[in-house]
Amino acid sequence: MALNEIMSKTCNDVNNENHDNNNINNETDIDDMDDNDIDNRINNNSNQLDQALNRLQNAGNKIFESEEMIEKRRDIIREVSKLSTKWIQHCLETHDILPKEDIERSSCYIFPFGSYELNAHFESSDIDLLCVGPKQITRDMLFTEFVKILESDQRVTDILQ
Repeated sequence: MALNEIMSKTCNDVNNENHDNNNINNETDIDDMDDNDIDNRINNNSNQLDQALNRLQNAGNKIFESEEMIEKRRDIIREVSKLSTKWIQHCLETHDILPKEDIERSSCYIFPFGSYELNAHFESSDIDLLCVGPKQITRDMLFTEFVKILESDQRVTDILQ
């Protein structure tokens, strides 16, 4: 069964369960319920969501990442951070922008964002990273010197500019 068929079936199953169980469908239903009823409905919906996600996970498709892939992504982010810091220090030294002791303390910060940071990515998704470094590093340095470093690294496959 194709991934979209599994997801469609799972969504239909959850919708049918919600309809069969007479779950909350609009705000007026909530007005007539006490706190315990609302909590029970929320827990029921949460359980149904967990069951649906388990069905997707067990369907044999690679929707969710394995622990190995999660760790690989973390390693990639750490490696990008090291590479970026090394490049920043090289640029500062090459362009004689800062004193040597300041260059040695210079680094960058890497911030993941997008689907990866939201934990809404698939195994085949990319990782969006924001690199924040010293103000002396220019966009021109990034799009020329850093790109050259990335292009020379055999581990890097796709560079979007």
